[in-house]
Amino acid sequence: MSLKQPDSDLVVWPDTGSNRCTEQVYVGSAEFRKLLISNRKMRRVDDMSVSLRGVMDVATGVAYMIHEQELFGARRPHAYKDG
Repeated sequence: MSLKQPDSDLVVWPDTGSNRCTEQVYVGSAEFRKLLISNRKMRRVDDMSVSLRGVMDVATGVAYMIHEQELFGARRPHAYKDG
């Protein structure tokens, strides 16, 4: 399965579940990390245009978002470094 680049900066990673986001909730880094390792079925939803990282609960459609600077601290992930 190949990923196609969407027209917008919102990236929804492919999955067999729902694509519908019903609500966005902004959370802190501790809560976001708990969501990443939870037993819930989650999908990645990132909005790179405003440096937001997110995961969406497939069962409820709720997207949990965090600004990447809050998540990673002062360092940015290697893949997104400029130049």
